[in-house]
Amino acid sequence: MPLDLDDVKRPKKRWLPMDGHLSGVDLLVQFIGTQETQRFRNRLEGDGIITVTKDNPLKINAGRDKAFFREVTVRYVLDWRGDIKPEGAAYDAEKMADVLCAYPRAFELLMQAVADENSFFAPEQGGLMSS
Repeated sequence: MPLDLDDVKRPKKRWLPMDGHLSGVDLLVQFIGTQETQRFRNRLEGDGIITVTKDNPLKINAGRDKAFFREVTVRYVLDWRGDIKPEGAAYDAEKMADVLCAYPRAFELLMQAVADENSFFAPEQGGLMSS
């Protein structure tokens, strides 16, 4: 794949299919680079939502689960589609945070997807979507 210099700074996003209980639902997720990820993590730590130590790179602080999942949905998830009830429900970060709390597998898939930079550049994986 050639290096497209016009594409370097364009936001990268792709549709991520869920599985298990959420099969039939897709999330539109965005890629953020290493520096932005570190700023995001630093902000969560500064807000007391997570603690980062040498032994535990990310520990959600007691009672801050909902705040953590809300911040993750705001940062990484742009939209949803598929088998969602009520039908036609508009994307809502608060409701998405509830989904991540209730379905650990959804959170796992989301974190795997946003960590896989290559999938945002591979057209067959839904990458390189225009903004």
